[in-house]
Amino acid sequence: MGGRPAKAIKTASGARTKQVKAAREEAESRLRGGKTGKDGNKTVVVTCPAYLTSAQKYIFDKVKTLLKDAGVLGSVDGYMIAVCAVSIDRVREIDKQMNGDGKICDKDAVLARSKYLSDFYRSCNELGLSPQARAKLGVLAASKKAEETDPLVKVLDDYDDD
Repeated sequence: MGGRPAKAIKTASGARTKQVKAAREEAESRLRGGKTGKDGNKTVVVTCPAYLTSAQKYIFDKVKTLLKDAGVLGSVDGYMIAVCAVSIDRVREIDKQMNGDGKICDKDAVLARSKYLSDFYRSCNELGLSPQARAKLGVLAASKKAEETDPLVKVLDDYDDD
């Protein structure tokens, strides 16, 4: 099972049947978690871990809000958001120390910074926070909007349902 990692169906490109798309969307929705309310809409709950510092909690809330606004937040994303928040905060602290009066540049600080940056890049990739991931989501959102308003697509969709 090599190859590229699977993408969420909303961000995937390529030809797929309506049945495959619907099945993947349903499975991803179930995996995203959350509770279905009386109105039929899912409410995703992501709680901030208590062990985070106040600066890390602030970062956690910012990232959580970004993901929620993008419509890609899942109940299971809390841990990865926490990893992201910790790594951002620690890189910022190390940079502050390195740029400060003492100009700390020992090998342990450099190695720690490299490790936290690696954690940050990984969490951005997993959460879809990189510029490339945001661009893909933007392109997909724009193409979905265009498809919704395209009369030819509507006619073809109606024809497929028959």
